[in-house]
Amino acid sequence: MNNENQAPLPQNIDSKRPLSAIGVSIVLAAGKAVAGILGNSFALIADAIESIGDIFTTCIMFIGLKTAARPPDKNHLYGHGKAGSIFTNPESHDRTQC
Repeated sequence: MNNENQAPLPQNIDSKRPLSAIGVSIVLAAGKAVAGILGNSFALIADAIESIGDIFTTCIMFIGLKTAARPPDKNHLYGHGKAGSIFTNPESHDRTQC
C-alpha cells in the first residue's frame, strides 16, 4: 500500500500560537483567582479553575500536534497523523461536560 492518497501534514508546526495561548491562559487564571479571592467571589474562583482546565487541554493538543507532525518511521509506515485525533479527545470531552 502506498501513501499517495493521504494529505501531507506540515512537518514544522508553528509552536508560537499554542505557547502564547498557554501563557495568556496562565495570566487569566492567575488574575481571576486573585480577583476571586480578594473579592470573595466563588464565581471568579470557579472561572479560574476552568481556565486551568483550558491550560491542560491546550498542552495536550500541543503535544498532539507535535506528535502528528513527526515523519514516518519503521514502526509507523504511514506517519503519525492519527495521533492528532487521539490527542483532541480530552478537548472534546472537556467541552461536552459543560
